[in-house]
Amino acid sequence: IDELQAALRGWQIDAPRLRERAAARLAEFDVRPADPLADAGALSGGNQQRLILSRELGRRHLRAIIAANPTRGLDFDAARQVQERLLSAAANGAAVLVFSADLDEVEALASRVAVLYDGRLRFASAVDRTEIGRLLAGVGVGS
Repeated sequence: IDELQAALRGWQIDAPRLRERAAARLAEFDVRPADPLADAGALSGGNQQRLILSRELGRRHLRAIIAANPTRGLDFDAARQVQERLLSAAANGAAVLVFSADLDEVEALASRVAVLYDGRLRFASAVDRTEIGRLLAGVGVGS
């Protein structure tokens, strides 16, 4: 919506400006091919994921982000870029909720960790693999 609003002139859409902004966003997120007129269904899975991320994380004034396994299937550089964007959004005041099965990702992104075990939400006192592992295994969890 930000891109569309930026390309509006009164009631008309400035199509060349919209394509130019879309191409820049696709290049920024390394979507290949970076052709804004390409069919998204023809892109590889990783490129489709980066396309969606470019649309969602490229918005201005984000207030909340819910991300489920946001880097699954991405190469190292793309995963790092996604993590940097999520951290940047959080630093700029957005609430960022990440669901991830990847403990490396949890450690990289989390300021607080909660684990769902036996239908109950348990909070870790710190972002610590040992404590998170204990919560995941239900060790020391009373019923």
